[in-house]
Amino acid sequence: MSQRGWTLVELTVVVAILAVLAVVAVPLVRTATLDFRLAVGARQLVSDVRTGRQQAMTRSETWQVNLDLATGSYQAVGPGGNQISGTLPQGISFDAGGTDLVSFSIHPDGSFSAGGTIRLVTDRGQVAELQVEAYTGYIGRKSD
Repeated sequence: MSQRGWTLVELTVVVAILAVLAVVAVPLVRTATLDFRLAVGARQLVSDVRTGRQQAMTRSETWQVNLDLATGSYQAVGPGGNQISGTLPQGISFDAGGTDLVSFSIHPDGSFSAGGTIRLVTDRGQVAELQVEAYTGYIGRKSD
């Protein structure tokens, strides 16, 4: 006579293995999620500033870019109320100690009034640094 099914010992071993895998996987997923949010936040900020730069050049206007370090929000504002704004993803903020550029202008020729570094950080310390170059109007990740 054959028996079908699992013994209690076999089920306990399987549950223990699954528990160990879950304990290992959760921090990895959290780190990967923060890495993804950091990359998304950096790309969105760069994209919005580049869009503001394009608007300034197309309209022959001077736009102002402002970062709010306290709230994680930013905006590029042009004359007449034209505005591009955004907020960093949850868990991402501006690093006040590493950001030396919180406000700058975008000139009609596409150059910026100042250059420097914008530093984004996660609540676990992961960092993305954005380079802003005044004369060329370049903004992008330092690793680009």
